[in-house]
Amino acid sequence: MSARENGFEYQNRFYPWHAGDTGKDLMLIDRLTGLSLTEFFEALEDQPDRGSILLALVATSLRHGNPTWPVERIYRLVTELSLSEDLEFVSEKDDEAGEPRPPASAPQSGERSRSQSNGSSLSSTPPAPSTSPTSSAAPT
Repeated sequence: MSARENGFEYQNRFYPWHAGDTGKDLMLIDRLTGLSLTEFFEALEDQPDRGSILLALVATSLRHGNPTWPVERIYRLVTELSLSEDLEFVSEKDDEAGEPRPPASAPQSGERSRSQSNGSSLSSTPPAPSTSPTSSAAPT
């Protein structure tokens, strides 16, 4: 098994981390975090495992993978998820056996970049958040 990009698996489908500046992403980021886009990306670098930041990143990644889904559907889905039970976080540093390694403490500088295809989306690759197997609450 080759190394994969960072992201998560939900219902046996892999979603790479993605956050953009499209209308739906902006609505999800604002609704889940209450932050401006600039504040969101700063918080993503400084506090990638903060609950609202992580939920927004999961939401924008799901939106990217399912572009026809309405914002309300994605919002309901992520606010009802158990991050420790419903998602499996994947790191690009997975070993050959496919077992995730411990996450990095913070994203590397320069990981956020503009998409070359249309110039309208930003992507970010945060570390896979750590979750406690005994808690269904979002990591802090």
